[in-house]
Amino acid sequence: MTNILLALKMVFEGLRGATSLERELIYSLYVLSSESRQHFEEGSRLGVSLPPLLDEDLKRISRGVKSIFAGVWHND
Repeated sequence: MTNILLALKMVFEGLRGATSLERELIYSLYVLSSESRQHFEEGSRLGVSLPPLLDEDLKRISRGVKSIFAGVWHND
């Protein structure tokens, strides 16, 4: 998970000042953020034993993707 979060930060830094984003990148980030959450929710609903910090990690991924889209890093 740490590697994914660091990669998102690197993508953010690499795109700093960019005026547009490639469709493939946007789609990949969207899938990472939304489908991860969907699978987590489905697993929770089915009673799957999930790591206790996974929910927080998925929130951090979502904030990282949001930051890339917004062009401003969100730490909250």
